[in-house]
Amino acid sequence: MELIYLKVLVKNFCVLILSGAAGFGGAHRAPALLHLGTISRDARTQANNLLHLTLHNLYNWRSLWMIMSLKSKGINAERELVHYFWSKEIPCIRVAGSGSMKYPAPDLIIGSEGHKALIEVKVTKEKQQYFTPEEIKDLLHFSVLFGGKPYVAIKFNRVGWIVLNVESLEKTEHHYAANVKDMGKKGYTLDEFSVFF
Repeated sequence: MELIYLKVLVKNFCVLILSGAAGFGGAHRAPALLHLGTISRDARTQANNLLHLTLHNLYNWRSLWMIMSLKSKGINAERELVHYFWSKEIPCIRVAGSGSMKYPAPDLIIGSEGHKALIEVKVTKEKQQYFTPEEIKDLLHFSVLFGGKPYVAIKFNRVGWIVLNVESLEKTEHHYAANVKDMGKKGYTLDEFSVFF
């Protein structure tokens, strides 16, 4: 009987794919499945339940993939900055696991004998980037303990990098915010920022 359930599952899944209803985004609202001839009602019910569970899991995998994709973009942006600063002979290290461990830590630590900077890195497709109060609090706390200046570096899509002192961020009711319009006003380009070192 389990083999029958599996055959029903495969048939219905193929029908959903061919009908365009099995797109990941529609996994949580799959349509009623086909009535398959001589299969009993109980068998169809169990097969349908299996299919809905499968589609639900695929939807969850898509969500996980999106989270991992965003994390990957952030890591790539951090590495881009590491390469940039070293190309200017400015020592720079990336703090692996920052943001995911219980201790406060910036994404990057850069500096020379006269100037140390602690940087929180973000990448966005929007014109505005938000930071949680916890992110800024942790960055400030680490800067006091470590003895460096806290900054945020944001890569705006189609615009490029802007580096801002934390004090330059706009404080809203629930967040801290940086706008692409801040570039050239409150913030620095990478070349301008690297002059400090």
